[in-house]
Amino acid sequence: MDKVLNTDEIVGRDEDIAIRMRDEDIAIQIWESLKQRRIPSLDSLDINVRSGELTLRGTVASFYEKQVAMSVCKKIPGVDAFIDRISVID
Repeated sequence: MDKVLNTDEIVGRDEDIAIRMRDEDIAIQIWESLKQRRIPSLDSLDINVRSGELTLRGTVASFYEKQVAMSVCKKIPGVDAFIDRISVID
């Protein structure tokens, strides 16, 4: 589970903590969904969710693998925005 990243800071207000937990849940769902595809390069993508904004970073072996990753992310509830930082090895 070390590929799930979340840069939110823990703060004292309850509503901020609730958002952080929601982001963490989204990241875990994405990580589990990518893992189920059994494509090794998807397992190595870095996942960062902050206030519903998802950023995926990493390198995949083909455009098809990139499309699979993007398709998985679009199906996860709570993802309000998607930032694609996935590179394809040519």
